[in-house]
Amino acid sequence: MRFLRFLVLIAAFLAVYAAQYLFDQNPLDFLRTPWVSNNLPFLWDFSQWATADRQSLGLYLAGIGALLFGLAAYGWPSHVKSTDSPPSTPSRSFGIGGLLAIAGIVGGALLLVYFQQNETEPAWTRYLWIFAIGVYVLGSWLANGSGPSATSEAAPERSWPTFLLILAVVGFLLGWQLATVPVRVDGDEGSHGLQALEIAAGLEGRIFGPGWANIPLIAYHPAALGMTFSGDWLLGNRLAGFYAGLLTILGVWLLGCELFRRAPDEEKGADDGRRPALLAAAFTGIGYTFVHFGRMPQYLEPVAWGGLGLWALQRGVRTGSRPTLALAGLLLGLTATLYYSGRVFGVIALLWWFWFLLARRGWLQRLGWGGFGLWAGGGFVFLAPFLGVWLRSPAAFYTRLQEISIFNPGGLTHMQGVYGVQGIGPVLLENARRTLLTFWIFGDKSTHFGWQGPLLDSLIGPLLLLGVGYLLLNLDRLQSWQLVSWLAAVVVLGGVLTINTPFWPRLLPALPVAGLICALAVDRARSTLIQAGAQWFGQFSLFVVIGLLVLAGSHNWVEWYEAQTVYGDPESYAGRAIRSLPAERTAVLMETGDNRRAQWSDRTVQFLAGGPYARRGVTIRTDNWPVNLPPQSSVILQPDDQTLAGELQGRYPGGVFLLQRNRAGDPVLFVYQLP
Repeated sequence: MRFLRFLVLIAAFLAVYAAQYLFDQNPLDFLRTPWVSNNLPFLWDFSQWATADRQSLGLYLAGIGALLFGLAAYGWPSHVKSTDSPPSTPSRSFGIGGLLAIAGIVGGALLLVYFQQNETEPAWTRYLWIFAIGVYVLGSWLANGSGPSATSEAAPERSWPTFLLILAVVGFLLGWQLATVPVRVDGDEGSHGLQALEIAAGLEGRIFGPGWANIPLIAYHPAALGMTFSGDWLLGNRLAGFYAGLLTILGVWLLGCELFRRAPDEEKGADDGRRPALLAAAFTGIGYTFVHFGRMPQYLEPVAWGGLGLWALQRGVRTGSRPTLALAGLLLGLTATLYYSGRVFGVIALLWWFWFLLARRGWLQRLGWGGFGLWAGGGFVFLAPFLGVWLRSPAAFYTRLQEISIFNPGGLTHMQGVYGVQGIGPVLLENARRTLLTFWIFGDKSTHFGWQGPLLDSLIGPLLLLGVGYLLLNLDRLQSWQLVSWLAAVVVLGGVLTINTPFWPRLLPALPVAGLICALAVDRARSTLIQAGAQWFGQFSLFVVIGLLVLAGSHNWVEWYEAQTVYGDPESYAGRAIRSLPAERTAVLMETGDNRRAQWSDRTVQFLAGGPYARRGVTIRTDNWPVNLPPQSSVILQPDDQTLAGELQGRYPGGVFLLQRNRAGDPVLFVYQLP
């Protein structure tokens, strides 16, 4: 029976990786040989299949492989002595702590009422908000009960030195040439930067009011701080994504330590959960999707704080720590004020509370309703002033959600035209198909990345298939329900119910849970092979997984770097050229009536030029040439402007043409430098 389980497990791995090979539309020329034609004619026929037929076969293989893995893999220990039943200890009376927590809630309620009735944001409101949060945290600490015994055998957090090594590698992937790569600066990145520049320049001091895209202004302060400390608005703007990327990896590791915590003697060859926690952090950090959005502001920030919020929730419920639950509420409140994808974490947290009620009533009995109340109160205290602003202007709150919702009549009509179907049902089904398969097949529909490959790379993606198969066939574990509900919530709220699916910025909250599921799949495969009699696999598997991580990480980095160093647009090239000009030179743009040209009104150009710090620019209209240009002008031309270049040199002689090329050697723009 053990040998059969071993064979089934190997078959599952072969099936999912073969499926990914077909999904990637790789050539099958190795099957088109005379020997195959004569001896294995069915393989010859298969090599002639159309792409759609191969993809359909790949889907069957993926499903079969996932189910085989779920059947063959040993389940996670259903009872973990060190974590599932923490000792019941008497908790302190709320007393002074409860009164302080109530005082914090009252402070938040006062702010809610104030901002519902007033548009101004005086300084005292910010001080009161910070004071209310501090009082609330202090109250939760004073009302705290004792946690589980400190002599627990499971301590996966002790693997922090290895985690720091992983964090350093991810930091390199996110930070190297941060201001230079990607070359293209997206329009939304420019808009975010312009809003942050206003804050850095002292032109905007609010934090509760709506900023660009009706996102609260607090979301732009990290980028503003980056600009202030770095002295570079492009680098500072991208530092917001850099810090969010590192925080995301920290959150994945901490959450992995909680979800995978186990007593070392529960299984043969098992540790205390540190290995899958470390693998989850590594799997998350080496993907090209993570690296790309970790070099842009706003998109990973809600993922980072949301992941930390779920970690605090899991730890607070498991240990009975009321301050940790209050922290979880505060973190999830912060997440709700950031980019719109962050709101899914509130739904995930509520689902987790439901799973706790079903599977861990012992934990909740120790906490009582006070634990849930402290969690909800933390979210309220943080969100109170923002709720007041939203209640005063509800249209601003709903506008963005309505724009991307599939239930918006305009959006539904658009998607019916894209899919060639009629009715909400077929559109939802196609959205579901594209969202689910974007992990392995479909590329990004957004302009922020536009990657043509799947969300996960071809080496790590099949592990997610195995992990999903395991979870679906092991739903008698709390761990399985938590991970499945997280992934399902992101798929539904970030993909199925939205337009232009798959739009990867809305699906980024799936990256941490994908890393956790992949790590769980590897851990279950290793445990199954060890228990099936392959004792040597315990050590050998470590080398295999490390090799897989190195291969996937290096391949992803090279593929992403090669693409992003040559992919740009006229606005980015012109803006970067303006940004690099010395202070004494005047930038000049050409206007020919072609809207594909870079103009001063473009968000990207405005941001790269410096926003409120920008020097005065000049525009030449080809139907009304100025007699003279300012001294030391730099006229920026596109590569196909040969005719304009000749006329420009004839009207304003004495200048010199400078050619700029991208990394591939292709010309991207000309600069006509006048003395």
